[in-house]
Amino acid sequence: MLEVPEDGCPEFCLEDRVLVRYGNKFYPAQIVKVRSDAVVSHPYLVHYDKFDKRWDQWVDSQMMLHDDEEGREMKRRIEEQARNRK
Repeated sequence: MLEVPEDGCPEFCLEDRVLVRYGNKFYPAQIVKVRSDAVVSHPYLVHYDKFDKRWDQWVDSQMMLHDDEEGREMKRRIEEQARNRK
């Protein structure tokens, strides 16, 4: 079960803007559903920007970064490291 802190929101919340990692790239998305009522491995349903909703995907928090200044900087560093390994 997801641990829910006192503010009522787990690490990521419904409608949060996120960057979702797929391979060595990140794609902008929005959380459209959160499953918190059971033990689940992928509790967040995300909708990818500019993609049809058939591409919506259940993901876990380890696949996401917040789409903010800190998250975009982390994304840049991860993608740069991946390019350097090639």
